[in-house]
Amino acid sequence: MVAAVIDPELENWIWQDNPIVEKALGYAGPSLREELASTGAWPLTSDKPRRPKEALEAELRRRRIPRSSALYRQIAQKISVKNCTDAAFNELRAALQRWFPPVASEPQLEQ
Repeated sequence: MVAAVIDPELENWIWQDNPIVEKALGYAGPSLREELASTGAWPLTSDKPRRPKEALEAELRRRRIPRSSALYRQIAQKISVKNCTDAAFNELRAALQRWFPPVASEPQLEQ
């Protein structure tokens, strides 16, 4: 059996100043980032909230949205993790890409 410890928090990639994230979180105001900055949860000088996981959970609770893989899938289908600026997350992504490189397509057999 193999175990993995994931540090950084996976929620780091979600926190992009992006309207797709706002829509997935059910936010309809002028800017979720500005709202979180006003509470101190996401300083305007930072690329992500101080506590990404807790900030996401708080937003989901506030909007009565269940935390689910469907939510992550909805966001991941529309935004790229390439825009994540968290160094530890990008290091994890690079390691996963090294460990699990894309599989080349099998050549099609002629019929």
